[in-house]
Amino acid sequence: MESYHVVGTHPELLPMFLDTGSKYDVWPNISRAMSASGPPSAHTDLDAPDPSAFPEGQAFTSFIHPLNGHLYRRLEENRVEVSRPDGKTGIFDMTGAHVEGEVVNADAHMCNWIGGMIAPGEEATPNRFAGASAQAFRSDAANARRDLMRPEWGDSIDAVSDADMIDAIFYSVFPNLHPWADFNPIFYRFRPDGNNPEQSLHEVMYMLPVPDGQPRPAPAKCTFLDLEDDYTKATEFGSYLNKIFNQDGLNHRAVQQGLHNHPKGEVIFASYQESKIRDFHMKLEQWLSSETAPKST
Repeated sequence: MESYHVVGTHPELLPMFLDTGSKYDVWPNISRAMSASGPPSAHTDLDAPDPSAFPEGQAFTSFIHPLNGHLYRRLEENRVEVSRPDGKTGIFDMTGAHVEGEVVNADAHMCNWIGGMIAPGEEATPNRFAGASAQAFRSDAANARRDLMRPEWGDSIDAVSDADMIDAIFYSVFPNLHPWADFNPIFYRFRPDGNNPEQSLHEVMYMLPVPDGQPRPAPAKCTFLDLEDDYTKATEFGSYLNKIFNQDGLNHRAVQQGLHNHPKGEVIFASYQESKIRDFHMKLEQWLSSETAPKST
């Protein structure tokens, strides 16, 4: 529900994603976050998208971490070589566990991104950089997206702004629906797993807009993943999105354990970047403590 976690969980986005400049809005039953694509994160020293962060020009084979300069290079599935600027190296598995070498610590999320599973045929997926400036990146990426949609939408797609085409704009509808905006087709829904409070069901759906006058497509098939399955097994979504999910999944177990061990019994949220999460918990507490269903105001 926020972009604050990008710096720790999705470092591969930092060279072209303004996580630190995200805008958050909260309304009675809906909240929203918006993050620009193109400008680098303020956590970095970059002033423009940096294609050199992906030395081989591919999304999953190598990456130079923009905060410490460590090079992550895929050797094979479940094996990543990490090279520091001082020349020392180490080998790690896809969970960030040390296998051999002088370097004994690595970013688990980057090990997962570079050394994790890739859907067949997507091993050489190019990185998402285009243009020498943030504005050029935005323009090129938005035009590429328009060209992809033009066969269905015709020239009417030219009236849609670059922000609507490529920026991360995601809503939360209380209590459990999370639609992304405009032409981003991702919808999340979370549901209880029976009476087990320690885990939940994560549903990912594509909801593509249908141009006026065109028939609604047939229902999509469902792919079911078990608790320990890798997200890349859901090949319908492509490796890029699924590997993002895998990085998020590395946090879940530790976060859930941490919730049971917090010394104050409650979580303190960041004043702005986590305002959507705070609002969610305030609404949830209101519903749980009310004998009758509260009404939105």
